[in-house]
Amino acid sequence: MIVVHEADGLSRDAQAGLRRTMEKYSANLRLVLLCTSSPKIIQPIRSRCLLVRVPAPSEQDIVRVLLGVGKSAGIRVPEKFAERLAEKSDRNLRRAILLLEAAHTQSYVTFCCFWGVF
Repeated sequence: MIVVHEADGLSRDAQAGLRRTMEKYSANLRLVLLCTSSPKIIQPIRSRCLLVRVPAPSEQDIVRVLLGVGKSAGIRVPEKFAERLAEKSDRNLRRAILLLEAAHTQSYVTFCCFWGVF
């Protein structure tokens, strides 16, 4: 199984090569193509795929994930802080996790917890 992130960013030539690979190894290979804009994927690939549209997570879903990530990493994340990150991420889970990681790297989360900012 191969996962291709941001498949819509591949050039037309790269997508044509991917199509040939799909045809040649379809018996032994499963591809998962992740994209934000399916029309940017060439038609021959789209016709060979099952399209599954997944809506963006809600802000509450993002808060739950951020709190879970913090717990798994051993970081105390205040719920108010997680809510602000979810709001700023514009329902983009990857961005929210990166914001949490940046805040932790800069010791912002620890600082806020210590001084009771949230």
